[in-house]
Amino acid sequence: KELNPKLNIILTVSPVPLTATATDKHILVASYYSKAVLRAVAGYLSDYFEDISYFPSFEIISVNSSNDFRFENNRRTVSPKGVDYVMKHFKS
Repeated sequence: KELNPKLNIILTVSPVPLTATATDKHILVASYYSKAVLRAVAGYLSDYFEDISYFPSFEIISVNSSNDFRFENNRRTVSPKGVDYVMKHFKS
């Protein structure tokens, strides 16, 4: 900002999942946790600083599609197949 006072910053969160973690958490849990933390910080900064904006690349890629079996056609309601899929993994 000292060199260019007109500078604006665009933040985003990569939709690419982690492939490894240094934690003892399952990679799926570690990946979503890292995305949630980064998204929360990016949201906070873009809400409180006029020169910082957020571009939703994570949301654009990770949102469920109309062909996603886990959701009903409204893309909001979890489908019975989605529930069965989660419970199958929970039981295992």
